[in-house]
Amino acid sequence: MWRDLALVYQLAASLSTQSGHPDWAYTAVEKQLAAAARASDPLLEGMGVSTLSWVLLRQGRWEEARTIAERKADALEPRRRGATAGELAVYGNLLIAAATPAARADQHDDALHLLTLAEGAAAQAGPTTAYGTAFSVTDVRTQRVNIALAGTEGQPDVALDAAAEVNLGSISRPVHSASYRVDVAQARYQTGDNAGALQLLLEVEADQPEWIKFQAGAAATVREMLEAERRRNSSLRGLAARLGVDPAL
Repeated sequence: MWRDLALVYQLAASLSTQSGHPDWAYTAVEKQLAAAARASDPLLEGMGVSTLSWVLLRQGRWEEARTIAERKADALEPRRRGATAGELAVYGNLLIAAATPAARADQHDDALHLLTLAEGAAAQAGPTTAYGTAFSVTDVRTQRVNIALAGTEGQPDVALDAAAEVNLGSISRPVHSASYRVDVAQARYQTGDNAGALQLLLEVEADQPEWIKFQAGAAATVREMLEAERRRNSSLRGLAARLGVDPAL
């Protein structure tokens, strides 16, 4: 019972975060952690901490987001031999959760080290799912694209190099695929490929029309493209209007 309840709250926290309601997400993840504790399931608690880290990240609380994820990863680090796929997946997801705020704080070397550890865990586990969350080498590699763009000075060329190592077809979650492609679109725009960036964003919109409306990264890229364009682009302006970005820019 408590395990099932924890999973419901975990889903609620994820959906609330994705739809732009971090306060709701924070409440849900608190309840998830309490239910996981009642279930006496350390790995489920670990997944709850991973979700909490994500919520804190979306609130701009980067140091807290990294610290709680890294500490829980250290506590749950599996033994090298005999580790189960579930143990490796929870550990790896916590490392990913810690890497993202590290990159936001311009600690890119730390972020890359954390992702290297996560990719090693993914390679050992093989593609798997733990408590409803997919974990694989591809999942880790998409995060390399994201962290290359993070911080005060992003590295879009590094992001595109990392994207070349990602097999898009092996991303199992539609929303994860959409999020990854938004990152690639941003990198394309920042390296001068405006047409490629716009095409990718339109593809994401076609696949996830409701999800993209809540994505600040997509809206920010479209806003920059509008401000930089030298001629009217009806496709870009239409997308801007649908994302709530003033097409008059």
